[in-house]
Amino acid sequence: MNLLDPGWLRTDLGGPLAPGSVESVMPGALVPALVDDDVQAKWFSAQDSVGK
Repeated sequence: MNLLDPGWLRTDLGGPLAPGSVESVMPGALVPALVDDDVQAKWFSAQDSVGK
């Protein structure tokens, strides 16, 4: 199992002052689903992949 932190996003929950847009989560949100089988128990931050 891997975990993903999308970061603080401008949503109903995050509010209008949050620094990240929902669109900024991609492609980082896909990383935990696409990693090799030998990567386990890792924490991923979607914001680390912004601009990639």
